[in-house]
Amino acid sequence: MLQSQIKWAIVLGLVAIPIYRITKANDRAFSSLEEMVQERFVNDKQPQRVITDGLLSYGYPYFYAFEKTEDQYDWWVELDFETVNTGDYLLVNSGVINSRYEEPGYLKLLENSMNTKGLELVLIDEQDKIRLYQIRGGR
Repeated sequence: MLQSQIKWAIVLGLVAIPIYRITKANDRAFSSLEEMVQERFVNDKQPQRVITDGLLSYGYPYFYAFEKTEDQYDWWVELDFETVNTGDYLLVNSGVINSRYEEPGYLKLLENSMNTKGLELVLIDEQDKIRLYQIRGGR
């Protein structure tokens, strides 16, 4: 009897792991993120700059099948705000914003810096928890 319970506990544990991973992926909107990055950046062969969260800024090669790209991904926490230009993109996945790295605060600082430079964020796409903005000349 004890041996049977142990076997069931192992089976339930093995099933719980993929279910948890799928649930977390949905919470973080990875499917929508993949779709948006493929459509907006990977399929567009023009070099683009994307300002984004830490996870995507380091993990973007996955979407390019680890092939070299001219696209540039910058984490807004490590960004020199003076380098932000019209035409750059801001990609925000609210499902992965990390308070431990103070991402919300840096995102607010970026927005304030753009406002002082006369730049504005124009929402160009939104899916689930993902918002894609293009930075344009303001006022």
